[in-house]
Amino acid sequence: MGIVKKDEEKNLGDSQKLVCSNHTTTSEKFQTTTTTTITTIEPTITTPSISREAILIAADQMRRSKDEVRNIYFWTDKTSPVKWADSIYLYVVTKNGYEPTIRMYVSYYGSDWIFWSNLILNIDGHVYESKMRGVNNDNTNMVYEWIDVVPSDSQLILLEMVANSETTLLRLEGHYKHDFEVTPTQKHALLNVLSVYEGFRRGVLISP
Repeated sequence: MGIVKKDEEKNLGDSQKLVCSNHTTTSEKFQTTTTTTITTIEPTITTPSISREAILIAADQMRRSKDEVRNIYFWTDKTSPVKWADSIYLYVVTKNGYEPTIRMYVSYYGSDWIFWSNLILNIDGHVYESKMRGVNNDNTNMVYEWIDVVPSDSQLILLEMVANSETTLLRLEGHYKHDFEVTPTQKHALLNVLSVYEGFRRGVLISP
């Protein structure tokens, strides 16, 4: 197979794809656009069909929180950070009677601004790039820059590839750049959330 370059845009409006208040200060009508540019071989799903047993095991490793007013539940792996950190993780949003939504959270935490808008993943030597719009930033004693979005289909495949990779290096690039390696714990958390999302989609798991 030759080199493939694919551009994909996904616009998000005010739907049931809500943002967890623990993750961002943006309102639930948060709108953003992500553009994914894949500059290597077209990614393909590598994980076989997830068993019911694997889904239930993953569900036991979730941290669950609730928006008491809107009856919305947020499912995050217990190892994912609850405070500012260098991180990449997924979480699932559910509401009884609605389709589940999966969201991607990527953040930088450090002493210097980078003003990042470009996410670059080196997955076992193959490089993938996503242009990210709507990156938030804040600072107190330290700098915090983050994005919280519904990933495109191609981004979701890339995250599955990250979860199953030997080594993934992540670069947040903008005016400056910041690199970190995705840890085994972060990879396992991605797999857990992907399993839980599949569980809700297949009806193995039911939102309260």
